[in-house]
Amino acid sequence: MCSFMPQTFIRLLMCAQHWLAVRWGPSHGRALTVPGESEAHALPLSPGPPAAPTQPRVRCQASRYPIAVDCSWTLPPTPDSSRPTSFIATYRLGVAAHGESWPCLQQTPEATSCIIPDIQMFSMVPYVLNITAVHPRGVSSSFVPFVPEHVSE
Repeated sequence: MCSFMPQTFIRLLMCAQHWLAVRWGPSHGRALTVPGESEAHALPLSPGPPAAPTQPRVRCQASRYPIAVDCSWTLPPTPDSSRPTSFIATYRLGVAAHGESWPCLQQTPEATSCIIPDIQMFSMVPYVLNITAVHPRGVSSSFVPFVPEHVSE
C-alpha cells in the first residue's frame, strides 16, 4: 500500500492513516482531512476530544558531509503515552511538492533520528526533510528545508 516513491504529502498522510488503522484498529483510520498550505500539520484521527499532536522539532547536522547528513528530532510526550509514537522520515531534493521522495534511514520506526546518505556536493537546491509523527491521537508533520553546506555541525 505505502511506498516512499510517491510525490505528495497527501499520499504520505494516507499511508500514515493506513498504518494507524492496522496497528491500533479501524477507529484510528477516520477523519483524515486534506491539509492546508502551511508547512506543519496536525490531524486528529480518532473520536473524542482532540489531543492536538505537536510538531516534531527537527535538527540536522552535516558533520559527515558529503557522506551523509544526520538528523534528529524531539516530540513532547502525548497525553496517551501508553502507545509509542512512530515516525515516518522522508526527504527530497528540491521544494516542489511533486518531487520524488526517499526514506531517511531510521533504525526502527520509533527511532528519533535518521540519516540522509550520499549528499550532492555544492548543490544550491535545498533538501527537504519531512518528519511525520504517528501516534494514537493523530498525525503531525514538520518540513525542514536545508542546504547541506549551510547546516552547522
